[in-house]
Amino acid sequence: MSSGDINSDGSSAQFSQHQIALLDSAVSIFDQVPDFSAIYVLAQQQIAQSYIESGRLEGSIEPLLNAERARPPLWADDSIFESMLTATARLGHVFFELARQAEANESGPDEVSRYLDLAMDQYGKVPQDAMVYDEVLIALSWIEIEKNNTESAVSLLEHLLAVRPDSKYSYEAWVTLGDRYNRLGEYDKAHEVFSQLMVTERAVVMVKESVQESAEIDGVRRELDLLAMQVETEGDLAALDRVSDQLDSLVNRKMKMLDLYNLLFQADPMAVELINYGQMKTTLASLSGSIIAERAALNVVGTGLTAVERQVLSSIRNKDAIVKIGQDSQNVNKIQKIATAFERIIENDLKILAGLEPPGYDMWLKEASFGKVNIEFTKHQNNKNALLQQYLMIGNVLRQMEQLPEDSPVKNDTRIVLGELQTETQAFENLLAVAGRNLVAELSRVIDRYPDNENIEHLLFQLADAQYDQTENDYLYANERYAAAFEAGGDPGKAPVADYNTPVRTYERLIREFPQSEFIDQSLFQVGHLLNEQGELERSNRMFESLVSEHPESRLVADAYLRIGDFYFDALFLGLTNLGGEELMRRAINAYDHVLDYPSNKNFQSALYKLGWSYYNLAAPEEREQYYEDSIEYFTYLLEDSLHVAEYKQLAELAGIEPRALDPGYDLTGEAIKYLAINFRDRVETGREEERRNWASVPAAMKAYVEGLGVDKPYARSLMMSMAEVYKETGQVEAEITALDSTLAVFSNDPQAPRIMQRIIDGYERLQDMAVVDEEVWDLTVHNNESPEVYLNRARERLFREYGREWAEALEDTTARREALILADQAGWRLANYVASLAEDRPSDPTAGIDRAARYFKDYMGDFPESDNSYPARWNYSQYMWRLERYDEAYEEFITVSRDERSDKYREQAAINAILAAEKMLELERQEAAPEPPTDDAIAPPGEPSASSNNANP
Repeated sequence: MSSGDINSDGSSAQFSQHQIALLDSAVSIFDQVPDFSAIYVLAQQQIAQSYIESGRLEGSIEPLLNAERARPPLWADDSIFESMLTATARLGHVFFELARQAEANESGPDEVSRYLDLAMDQYGKVPQDAMVYDEVLIALSWIEIEKNNTESAVSLLEHLLAVRPDSKYSYEAWVTLGDRYNRLGEYDKAHEVFSQLMVTERAVVMVKESVQESAEIDGVRRELDLLAMQVETEGDLAALDRVSDQLDSLVNRKMKMLDLYNLLFQADPMAVELINYGQMKTTLASLSGSIIAERAALNVVGTGLTAVERQVLSSIRNKDAIVKIGQDSQNVNKIQKIATAFERIIENDLKILAGLEPPGYDMWLKEASFGKVNIEFTKHQNNKNALLQQYLMIGNVLRQMEQLPEDSPVKNDTRIVLGELQTETQAFENLLAVAGRNLVAELSRVIDRYPDNENIEHLLFQLADAQYDQTENDYLYANERYAAAFEAGGDPGKAPVADYNTPVRTYERLIREFPQSEFIDQSLFQVGHLLNEQGELERSNRMFESLVSEHPESRLVADAYLRIGDFYFDALFLGLTNLGGEELMRRAINAYDHVLDYPSNKNFQSALYKLGWSYYNLAAPEEREQYYEDSIEYFTYLLEDSLHVAEYKQLAELAGIEPRALDPGYDLTGEAIKYLAINFRDRVETGREEERRNWASVPAAMKAYVEGLGVDKPYARSLMMSMAEVYKETGQVEAEITALDSTLAVFSNDPQAPRIMQRIIDGYERLQDMAVVDEEVWDLTVHNNESPEVYLNRARERLFREYGREWAEALEDTTARREALILADQAGWRLANYVASLAEDRPSDPTAGIDRAARYFKDYMGDFPESDNSYPARWNYSQYMWRLERYDEAYEEFITVSRDERSDKYREQAAINAILAAEKMLELERQEAAPEPPTDDAIAPPGEPSASSNNANP
């Protein structure tokens, strides 16, 4: 919270009645600003500030509420709206301080809780982008601390430092966070925090000493005040004043030095050495000079005291002067006490200065060199991060441009912006490359010049990092030249290869010369990584194995175990060692299993994935059932962990904290789901000729597995579909169809169910075509002597009946509904035509076939009356009604076709047929009235069914 508003102890500054009257007069002036004014918010803020400064916290509540709820005019600038948020936060501070006062006054827990709840409500209204957000976070953390909710306080402080690292409250946050870590027993974190805060031990010692000396001076000042009340002569008062003035001068210098060291705590740690050996030396020299001056002044005081003593001795026989001598003697004793105390302070100051004498000029130059190169390294790292942000910006622009239509005018403007960004990036890359070379040269120079300095290991680590960047830049530049030469049609020569031996040698020097260095584990890891990059895999693996065996406490152990596992896993396929495949997999499994000892490591899921894959390698092709089970178990573990991580991220977002990286940064669930399906497939099918139908039980096994996990799992449907995808990749069409059918058995009402049914239909169509070429593709004995065509049209009927209009209209997703209607329309039309073709092929019993075909066309028209195919469907249905001698229905349908404005194809014939149907109905009525023998000149059937009915492709 702002210390300028309310004192840290919850009290306010003490004001006289006159000062309060002045503040009240200011309040009356501010109160005259109308609420529609643009500065109303600022006026209310000033009223509240007046009440706060005079200690009347309750009086500040109403104006702060007025400021928070104000409705400034639309043309008011951003500062007004930001001021409203400031009022919101400040009101929270007021409630917080009232809670503290209530607790101090023992007003009762209910009163304290009421104020704290009000404060929390106010703080909750402040958004993250508000200027006072950091102020709110630090206040919330103190509320949690006072409630003994240490974990919540830590989360808030960590969040503050993450979102506002440059906040003026960051120093307080760091100190408080370190103390909270200590209370939680997280000593490593606490140590890290306090290490960042401690600029130099010298600065800390000097601050402590300065505070101690100031306290001693305050003690002497109090003694002087007591003496001043006892003195009787003007000379005594003058002597006391001189000493007091000298004390003031000393205090002033000490306070300046304290200010300097307070700045040191907040300074850039990289620049501290320059401050420490430059400005601090100047300050200490100045302080030393002031103490010498003070000692000279003390000598003057001592000389004066001696003269007084001589005067007393010379006047001893003068009876009248005895009383005066006695008084002077008392005064001399008092001044001697003061002088003795002051001399004690001076001696203490000189002793401190002697103990804290800065190093010589050569040492200062050396330290300045290290400070300068540290600053250059930090600047280089910042420039690298800035370049990365530029790359991300270019990627974002590219993605946005791809989404724009080609004729969009914005797309052309976007291309211009992209070109400018790329030009800027190229220039930035060139500058960074030059700066990187200069940094390598400067680091090498300082290391060579001061090889025995205690900071050398740190600089070696920085040098290796800079050399790595330089190698990368050189490699990229060589690649660009190679590509340009290749495109120009010339001889580009050998393809460039990255050579990381220079940074590797620097890391190895650090490992060799400083085996106890804090950078040793990082250096081992980097050497392993770089050797791996340039293809020295066995040597790389030795580095990682050294890391895990020699530094088991390192935070890089989990990452190193993953690399070790990858080495043995890849060795099986690359032929890197003479070890057998089974032994390699067991070593890989052992390494990956160690990664699981670190559940908060981002590679945890990668290890689960590789464990699943490794056990699969052990299982196939010998079909070792237990290893298949192990593989399935680890892939399933990965899927479950992905759900937990997703839930954690969601909770972190709701809490407003930055989540930890608990996954590798890319999704492995898709691969895990695929390999689960492969496990189910391969443990019953090795691909041998006699195993052609071993797959028949696999989809059912996957179905049972998914139901055991829970069909409500987010990945359950993907698991069922993965079985079909695996069989699709291997071209096992019937197995794919069976897997799709199993998916529908579990997720029959899934919005994508019609699409799955269409895949089944497509599969039967492929089988129908394949069976024409190779009869063995379709074993009739297994399929009840029915052809693929029969199964195909059963699938069409299932799609039409189960996922038709009624089912589709119940969907909330408009896209899925539209797609379902299209697929059901297509299936129903082709199904009706297929049934019609069967009717035409049954001359022995044409009526039964025609009646069935008519029902299919009628059902199709009922579900899809708006479809273009409903027109020929109605024509066909009317024809079938004629042929079935249901002339009344035929008449109605012919009339409908003749009046249908969508097409003229059958309009005229339908009108003629309607007349013929009417004549038939009239003739039948007459026959019923007066039966006559049939004649030979009966009316012939009108027209034929639509050609599409017979010729449509099923």
